[in-house]
Amino acid sequence: MPILAHEREDPVKILEIGEAIPNIELTDHNGDAFNLESAHGKVVVISFMYTKCPDVCPLQTTKMRQTQELIEDTYEGDVVFVSISFDVADTPEILKAYALYHQADLTSWKFLGSQDEHEIKDIVESFGITYDESVEGLFSHGMFMYLLDTDLRINKLYLGTFLDPIEVTNDISELLPSPPDLTISIIAVILAGIAIVGLIVFFKRKK
Repeated sequence: MPILAHEREDPVKILEIGEAIPNIELTDHNGDAFNLESAHGKVVVISFMYTKCPDVCPLQTTKMRQTQELIEDTYEGDVVFVSISFDVADTPEILKAYALYHQADLTSWKFLGSQDEHEIKDIVESFGITYDESVEGLFSHGMFMYLLDTDLRINKLYLGTFLDPIEVTNDISELLPSPPDLTISIIAVILAGIAIVGLIVFFKRKK
């Protein structure tokens, strides 16, 4: 039987570069189960938040949205954004409203949570993130974010409040195949066309 968060005897440890992340299953903003293993083969950006947060979480979410906007045309379908709420008051309906308010593209961004306090605390702490309710409805919490490679191993850690969307976009691009260069493609088409015309002229002269 797994040790639940309220029974933990081992200290919470931040995961390190190269480590595989724990496979988790939580409920998303649509009320559907989401298993992190389903993102295998894609690059994943994971953050931790709660919707009532008055300052750092909205800032982090905004920076993630900016990152999503930067990469969506180039790597559409290859990157999954995941925001995990540790507040059991964040139901799927609340998470979805929060996501829409922040203009998140929900085709590639999952907002996850649980109404089981022990389950969510155990999952969040398994990532090395700690949090405590400091005032009613408000939490003090860590702001680490993880960038996972296509094997769901940690490639990089960020501090959410200082997240640079351009830096994250560059880090993501290093984990995915480079998109075809449009200029090279156009040149290739032109050269192919010239070659075909040359062959036609050659065979006409032979006749």
